Amino acid sequence: MLGYGRHNAELFQRRAELFSSDLKIPLLPVQNPRANFSTIENELTYLDQHLQPITLTNPYLLLVQCVNFAADPFCPETILLKKKYTDTHKELTMIFKRKDWLDIILTQFEEEF
Repeated sequence: MLGYGRHNAELFQRRAELFSSDLKIPLLPVQNPRANFSTIENELTYLDQHLQPITLTNPYLLLVQCVNFAADPFCPETILLKKKYTDTHKELTMIFKRKDWLDIILTQFEEEF
């Protein structure tokens, strides 16, 4: 839905669930690890290894800021998303180099909405 990929969203949500369960009142049920893991610690280690920051380029050298998010860098969906965002970034950079960039952006917004 937000453009980060289903697999990445599921990993991110699961990590959030596990971290939030540690902060709740002890009377509430504790999270159990998913079937593939023997302990919560093993599952958290897996999540930490598979949710890596995805940064396309050095943000300090950019005319237009790139999308950054936590994702599984080895997931085919993430690889496709990185390519899509890299291509979009190149296209935006070329637009913003032009003198009439605002007209181009406004025209694209009008076409979208």
